[in-house]
Amino acid sequence: MTPPLSLPTRKRRCADRLAATLAATLFAGAILAGSFASAAQVDSAAGRTSWTPTGNLLHARYVFQANRLLDGRVLVEGGSNLVDALASSEIFDPVTKTWSATGNLITARFSHTATLLTDGRVLVAGGADSNIRALASAEIYDPATGAWTATGDMNATRYVHVATILPDGRVLVVGGTNGVSGLGSAEIFDPATGTWTSTAGVGRKAESATLTLLQNGKVLLAGGLMQHTPSANAQLYDPATGTWQATGSLHFARYSATATLLDNGQVLIAGGTAGATTLASAELYDPATGAWVVTGSLRNFRYNHTATRLLDGSVVVAGGSGDGGSLKSTEIYNPATGQWRTDGSLNAPVSSHVATLLQDGEVLAVGGYDKRGISRAVVTKVSQLGPP
Repeated sequence: MTPPLSLPTRKRRCADRLAATLAATLFAGAILAGSFASAAQVDSAAGRTSWTPTGNLLHARYVFQANRLLDGRVLVEGGSNLVDALASSEIFDPVTKTWSATGNLITARFSHTATLLTDGRVLVAGGADSNIRALASAEIYDPATGAWTATGDMNATRYVHVATILPDGRVLVVGGTNGVSGLGSAEIFDPATGTWTSTAGVGRKAESATLTLLQNGKVLLAGGLMQHTPSANAQLYDPATGTWQATGSLHFARYSATATLLDNGQVLIAGGTAGATTLASAELYDPATGAWVVTGSLRNFRYNHTATRLLDGSVVVAGGSGDGGSLKSTEIYNPATGQWRTDGSLNAPVSSHVATLLQDGEVLAVGGYDKRGISRAVVTKVSQLGPP
């Protein structure tokens, strides 16, 4: 009989699996498409001064989530440190610009979703554990007590799924993977009952897609992986009928992109990867016509970056992975001109980090992963403030 593996050995093997999973994605996205070569340049730090360092996270983490609470503080939880899934949670105080520990998750997890509920609590759902097993469990954070409480399990185990709050306060979760195959199922959480109800599926697999609540109350699902193939498919969910309908397809199939709702109601999709190519292209979805229009390309190819709408309606994109590894560059999209301009650089190259708009208009960028070459793979504690 083969003796059981020691805990350190199991952790090393888990770390190898986590690193291999991310490395495969990085390798797949490292080859640039010739058709986009004239649009994007090498990583650039030109522009305004670098972002301002602030108090560091207590725990290095990536593939985690962040939410600005109703009182202006920022909650982050879970993620991975390349060895284990994390249960720790931290709170950023924008007044003191420091992090402090808060209650631990009941279940350590990464690649989960975290959604701010209308009453100020935060719902965390799904994700993967240290052995990269998909989870169905969900829990809720109460800022008043600093504690997490278990709530009803989802109907399916899933990670790298997407979620959004609906106009009536319920939460829609879509797609992801169960670790064996991609998912097209969708379900809705009701905070009043703490239960999940299945709703119509999207009719396709949807991993690492984008999900955006539109101003008209419908929800736009765009891109993602479909049976290991990048997708250009886009669909609309109507909460009133609980059904999906097709809408215009993206011009470029992509996953690990960002989607940002603009002030005019359009949705900006930027960057991402098509598997063999990292993208710099960006396009706009118009709910009035159901069509996508190509807009100005990013100045850098990138995926697993962040995109944050600023108070003036512009959008800042930061970090991500590109040709040669993680990026420290940032750029800002002007909806009036449809063009990007280079902005000040981050203090460290990162991808799979988080960014949150603070009440004063600054952007808080936190954590993330940096891989430069074969020998360097680190998860950072860096926390920094950017534009305006």
